[in-house]
Amino acid sequence: MSYDDEELKDIKRQVDRRLLRWGSVGVNFVAWLVGCGILAIVDAAAIEIIATAWFGLLILHGMLVWMWEKRDRDIAAEVARCEQLRGSEKLKRDRLYRLADDGELVEVEDDADQNVALSDIHR
Repeated sequence: MSYDDEELKDIKRQVDRRLLRWGSVGVNFVAWLVGCGILAIVDAAAIEIIATAWFGLLILHGMLVWMWEKRDRDIAAEVARCEQLRGSEKLKRDRLYRLADDGELVEVEDDADQNVALSDIHR
């Protein structure tokens, strides 16, 4: 399967967005570690409150990124499901089709054409 330039740019944008999201969680974690180390040196009494609160925010940030990722996966799955459903709706049973001279299926739209014998349609 080959991709055109616009599809490839979109795929790269999605991957970059995902890496940026998880990278920001990593940066937040490293900042938490460094901040806790500095805070332990400066004021050991405050470490319990600030480090715990900051860690809670780090967990919330991770959950938020995880929910964004899950949303993106769910949207992609729903789009794929809808495309699959549309693909199966191309030939509906309640419609009549005939084979054109060039080999393409053509929907019979005229009421007079619906009375055409079944053998003419399946030829």
